[in-house]
Amino acid sequence: MKKSLYLLKILLLFTCIAVAQPPNDGYYLDGVDDFIELNDTDNINTTIVRNRTIEGYFKVDDATGRQVIYEEGGNSRGILIYVENDYVVVGAFNRASDYTPRWDGTYFREPISDNTWYHVALVFDNASTPVNNPIAASDNTSLKWYLDGTLMDSRAGFEVRGHSGDINLGRSDSNMRFPNCSTWTSGGSSEYCFNNITQISSGNYFAGNVWGFRIWNDVRTATEIDTNKDVLITSVGTDDLVAALDGDTISYLDDSDAVTTDTASNKTVITWSTSASTTSWTTGSNWVGGVAPDATKLESVVIPSSASNYPVLTAHTVVGELTVSSSANITVNAGATLDVYYDITNNGTITVENDGALLTRKSIPVKGTGNYVIKRDSPNYTNRYFYSFWSTPIDETNSVIATIFPNVGGYNYYWDASATNAFWNNNQANMEVGRGYAFRANHFNVETATYDGTVNNGDITEPVFYTNDPNTGESGYNIIGNPYPSAIDWQRFHADNSDEIEGTVYYWRQTDAPVGDNLASDYIEYNNTGSNPLGAADGNIGVAQGFAVQAKSTGSSSVTFKNSHRLVANNTQFFRANNTDVAFTTESNTTNNSTTDGRLSLRMAGNGLYVTQLLGFIPQGTVNFDDKYDGTFINEGAGIEFYSYTGTDKLSIQALPALNNVDVEVPLGYQVLSSGTYTVSIDAEYLSQDFDIILEDRYQGTFTDLRQTAYTFTTSPTEENDRFFLNIQYRNTLSIDEVEIAADEVQVLLSGDDLQTITKRTDIETIALYDISGKQLLLREYASNILMPQLAKGVYIVQYTTENGAVLTRKILKS
Repeated sequence: MKKSLYLLKILLLFTCIAVAQPPNDGYYLDGVDDFIELNDTDNINTTIVRNRTIEGYFKVDDATGRQVIYEEGGNSRGILIYVENDYVVVGAFNRASDYTPRWDGTYFREPISDNTWYHVALVFDNASTPVNNPIAASDNTSLKWYLDGTLMDSRAGFEVRGHSGDINLGRSDSNMRFPNCSTWTSGGSSEYCFNNITQISSGNYFAGNVWGFRIWNDVRTATEIDTNKDVLITSVGTDDLVAALDGDTISYLDDSDAVTTDTASNKTVITWSTSASTTSWTTGSNWVGGVAPDATKLESVVIPSSASNYPVLTAHTVVGELTVSSSANITVNAGATLDVYYDITNNGTITVENDGALLTRKSIPVKGTGNYVIKRDSPNYTNRYFYSFWSTPIDETNSVIATIFPNVGGYNYYWDASATNAFWNNNQANMEVGRGYAFRANHFNVETATYDGTVNNGDITEPVFYTNDPNTGESGYNIIGNPYPSAIDWQRFHADNSDEIEGTVYYWRQTDAPVGDNLASDYIEYNNTGSNPLGAADGNIGVAQGFAVQAKSTGSSSVTFKNSHRLVANNTQFFRANNTDVAFTTESNTTNNSTTDGRLSLRMAGNGLYVTQLLGFIPQGTVNFDDKYDGTFINEGAGIEFYSYTGTDKLSIQALPALNNVDVEVPLGYQVLSSGTYTVSIDAEYLSQDFDIILEDRYQGTFTDLRQTAYTFTTSPTEENDRFFLNIQYRNTLSIDEVEIAADEVQVLLSGDDLQTITKRTDIETIALYDISGKQLLLREYASNILMPQLAKGVYIVQYTTENGAVLTRKILKS
């Protein structure tokens, strides 16, 4: 089937145990001399602390020795987070002689494991002045600590007066006082030690990773700590956030409330050799000093000018900071990812081949005056009139449509959803970052689009609008696009924008099969239930991929792309004609159901066309609309449309509760534009064999077991929403005390209207017949041959009752 631009307009639009884990490995400290130090500021250390939250992730290489993760203060007052003897310890004290009441420290601890991520938070909760001097452990519960988002304990604390003892991440810079407790007391969900400290000299460097450390001049609630622990928040100066770590740099408010930064000191630098004999990144002799960079230590890398060979990456390659000198270059081959955790300074050329990726973790603009060349192959066009949805991974100035796509012949459009009646527009010469575009092929086969400019990085905001499509009457559809030179994850993107857009992404995949049935729908839908068609897409949105979303009427009119949405590799999916080489994946990282269990894909075909819909009977499913799991049906005006219902909502993907030994009825609807013969069948299914899949045609009064046969019917051009109902029928529905018997112990044959039972059992007393709805049609004394009443086509249940009351059931099909 060939669609014109007009038809483009028709759309245009587990339950599991949570494991604390940040999105990436953050900043690595070597335990020798790596640290980040903040200058004194009235917003943090030189002011009185009574309401504050300090939080972040850490992963220690070896938790045996004392290693400081965070500290501020020194001899008289201080705040500490450190590891020692396989424990994480957090606490604070204020014992200055000019301070009343004296507080000799409250500390908490909990066992930890090496090389394991933990999220820790220490909260000062606006304590009133303690009763005792020195403070007693029971004076209040204002000092709280959390581990992995769970409140572990709360004990007495007060305030920490202003000091000039510096703030350090990764070491102790002053003569800090640590707890000196011979015994620790169990309390809450951990242990604590009170009023027992000793002074220790500076040092205690931390060896391991930290991520997302931040300081709030605010008492964060348990919900805020737990909900946001995996979210990179860098908006210093808003919501009482006064400091935040991103990569190897902390941004914080200085004395004048301006945002300033401090960056890690003493980072290890590895330099590519100018006499490198090959392009291999992992060959030690290609590096000065003879050792290739250690990905686990996030080392800084320099690629100098005038080298004999330059690196060509063929796999996932991780660096801390990257500097590419003038006239130097790096090439990222297909399937490889250049993964830069800190700053990237490019004064040469970084080339990313088709299906390669450049991933930058730190949310700041890339540095340098060099070029980034990003290549992306077009679809393998079999027709000059095919469209694909694109976006740009580079800056708008260099995203000149005529340069990147010289063969579209002016057929380049964007969906102007800002208009009251949205429409396709083609008045842009340059691609807007974050917007999606429809480009029409003016050629056959594959063409490589080459983007040459500065890659996009960090937060990128794109407007979305809840306006009307005058061709369909549908509202809220927008076409946006991946703005990065790496793939992004739909689940992460939607989670951060769930107040603005619905939970289903729509990929344009125009099709035209030369023989056989042709997929009528040119959109593939994907959400946490799966994709429709089943297995046609996953949640990885590739480089330069445009896609459609539906804005919510209650949204604030924009979505934000973030570095935390970006992925290593997973960049081979780019939608084009008949793109079906994608593995079926769903939200398996956050659910414990498999990616196929409970899924059922139905197909309706006729007149050379077919269309599918997806039903998921999964733990997250409900009988109500849930935008993360239910996908709204889009009326494309195709020759066949096929959907299910929840309430009055038409759905192309519907999630329902997991099957649980009860019958389920799902209303189905369809539209056809041509008279003819049509067939409903199972496209793919992963349901338990304890359930039958029965299609009921209420116009004809028939029931069809779709596992046994497809259902064929004739119709005129119409829309019918009360004809078909899918019954997921539990096989033991009619049983009272069914016993297990061998499959061949009772055989049932239906010849015409003659019901024959073949069995060696002599204890059967009665025989009954039911239709699929459970209505009893016959009850009589058992006989091996019975002439049945005239039956319509459909599925029936034969029930045998034995002398001892056991009930045996068998299913028959009247064809």
